[in-house]
Amino acid sequence: LKLNLSDEEESLILVVNDGSTDRTSEVAIKSGADIVVNHHQNLGVAQAYRTAIRTALAFGADIICTIDGDGQFDSNQIQDLIKPIKAGKADLVIGSRFIDSKLSKNIPLINRISNKLTAMLISLIIRRRIHDTETGFRAISRNAAAGLKLLGKVSFSNDMIIDVSKRNYRILEVPVTVKYFDERISRVIKGFLKYGFCSICLILLKILSVRFSLNRLSNYYPETEVITISRKAIAKLPIPSEYSSRTLFVKSPQSEAAEVSE
Repeated sequence: LKLNLSDEEESLILVVNDGSTDRTSEVAIKSGADIVVNHHQNLGVAQAYRTAIRTALAFGADIICTIDGDGQFDSNQIQDLIKPIKAGKADLVIGSRFIDSKLSKNIPLINRISNKLTAMLISLIIRRRIHDTETGFRAISRNAAAGLKLLGKVSFSNDMIIDVSKRNYRILEVPVTVKYFDERISRVIKGFLKYGFCSICLILLKILSVRFSLNRLSNYYPETEVITISRKAIAKLPIPSEYSSRTLFVKSPQSEAAEVSE
């Protein structure tokens, strides 16, 4: 992951390892990640995003940009997503695969159909046109992220858009390029019915939660997790106070970082 930021901009790369038992944490740190949060078990993509946002806020992030870990998006375009927030023109910036038709030709048909349906529904709910509701490539301001109430385990993308819109934050789409690999196309087809159904149910639940203030259903956080921090990050970052109330292991591969516990 490469970040093309100006000299005055300080950035941290945060990776959420959602319960994998391989060397994800070690490889991520060696590849340049500053922080890796490891769930003890697989909790789903929505919980991974909750963890990422919560951790980023705890470490003082002003803008949080999320991107899939499979390489389908170009990290060089992160700057395009954070610019409108820095300029005070938006609070949530969506990296849209569909706002420019020239950039969406290589996207699988089933993915286009799925997004078209959910985009129509979300646009109707929030009363403004959104072209891409399912992309994970997006940036959000600290203020907008701090009040997020995300429901469900499987999906977060539609939920976030509704939540931000209902709190009167500004949403903007910018065009981004995307690459699809054979393995990902296969996963998209297999998961279409499952995730499509879950997304519709989640959207309906979100409408109810906004209407009847059912926020008690949201924002589940795992009680325990292992956080890996690179030595470079430890040198410039204090451990957030909210993490000091429970045992925390901060460790990295040999010669890369230190281990800290209460």
